[in-house]
Amino acid sequence: MVDASPRAAGPVNAAAGPIATTLQRSDTGRYLSLVPGVRSRKRGALQLQHVGDWPLLGNQRSTLFRLEDADGYNPAQLLRYWSFVRAAERKHINYNAAFFIRPPGVARNLLQVAWAIAGTTQGTAVRLRGFAVQRAVGEGRYELYRVPDSAPRASAYRAWTLARAPDQALRDVLTPGFPVNGTVVLESGPGFVAGRPQEAVPARFTWMGAQAARVEVDVARPSVVLVRNAYDPNWHATVDGRPAPVLAADYIDQGVPVPAGRHDILLAYDDPAVGYGLVGSALSLAALLGPAAFLRLRRKSRTGPNHPPEAGEEQV
Repeated sequence: MVDASPRAAGPVNAAAGPIATTLQRSDTGRYLSLVPGVRSRKRGALQLQHVGDWPLLGNQRSTLFRLEDADGYNPAQLLRYWSFVRAAERKHINYNAAFFIRPPGVARNLLQVAWAIAGTTQGTAVRLRGFAVQRAVGEGRYELYRVPDSAPRASAYRAWTLARAPDQALRDVLTPGFPVNGTVVLESGPGFVAGRPQEAVPARFTWMGAQAARVEVDVARPSVVLVRNAYDPNWHATVDGRPAPVLAADYIDQGVPVPAGRHDILLAYDDPAVGYGLVGSALSLAALLGPAAFLRLRRKSRTGPNHPPEAGEEQV
């Protein structure tokens, strides 16, 4: 959810331990870094820089190993993600941090949390911060736990409700008892009448690169495919090759409407501001280099073989 550029690191810092290796071998979902104790409750794992805390995979260490985390430390966060983290669990938290202490079920579902990293415990099947987990592997004073009831990256819903504004959508999703597995909250209509709430239909999600993904789904009735990636208006979709809207779903995620049947959804991220920035940089560079090139050519023309050098110019 939180993007950050990989930091330069030495060979020791970049070596994947048992926890990172286990996550690399699995493509089942994101992980949360649950900071132990209370000393880092405002800044998450930011203070945990010692080598013994590296297995926690906090502070965007996910970028070193190409993993997906659901929290982290980054001053540039999507506004919806930033707001969701703070509304889903009320706590004192610095503006540039994003973490959970006791992540509620709706947050684990919508962020597709399949793993948790926390301090060591006894046994293989335990409850961690209020939810069930299974121990997977240990590394130093930390353990990697599997979340057995994690949601898929994408699933289809027949039932939907309409919120008048993003703030209302956020309130609706965080209302106690919200049927996160039975309905989806939208901010604009999908183009079909909502059905009755029922268990979501899992869809097959595959990354096609850093900015593209494919979703395969088969539904008996018109549905909204909820993709548990953060919503941004620069995401675009096609359904069976035809353009389709990407809706804000459950405030934080993406929703793509599909008719009944088997469908192939392609998602791609395209921010025109990046192109505008490149054009602006090229124009600025041309504005700087153009006069210099003109002066150089002019000087050469004035100092040709039949033109005497000006005062101060060196004769050769």
